[in-house]
Amino acid sequence: FPSHDIFGSEDLWFNFEFLVHCKSAYCINKIGNYYRKFNVGSLTKNHNNTLYVRLKALHNEMQRLIENLGLSEDAIFRLNNRRVISFVNVSLAACGKRNPQGKIEKYKEVRKLVREFQEYIKTFPIGFLRLHWMIFFLLIRFRMSLAVFLYLQVIRKFVNR
Repeated sequence: FPSHDIFGSEDLWFNFEFLVHCKSAYCINKIGNYYRKFNVGSLTKNHNNTLYVRLKALHNEMQRLIENLGLSEDAIFRLNNRRVISFVNVSLAACGKRNPQGKIEKYKEVRKLVREFQEYIKTFPIGFLRLHWMIFFLLIRFRMSLAVFLYLQVIRKFVNR
């Protein structure tokens, strides 16, 4: 495993690299793992506001490997979808209690993230999402940073972060 100081999600990198070397795979329609959301020792809870930097490094390394292996455009499409999904955790962290900045600085951080994720959100399929997530990702797609920030404040009320 690479150091979690670099990627923050060494299990995702391991799974990705492992699957690249598989000759075949079988997909079952069953969820086989569960995350403990309230584990205070979890890396996702103790990233010290470096979550975005770590995920960006992970995604860039995954893209490099995809390109080096000559994988299809579908692999890049799926990676970009993963980037969009990571926006949820990154933006929640930016608005979280562990971020010592004031509300205006937190809003500016969310606005910056909305701009940075524009490249990936364009092709993200939202039709399968529940309504509240569909609204959230549409707000991002239409660059409505203030609405995204306010929406995150509502989400934070329901997420223990």
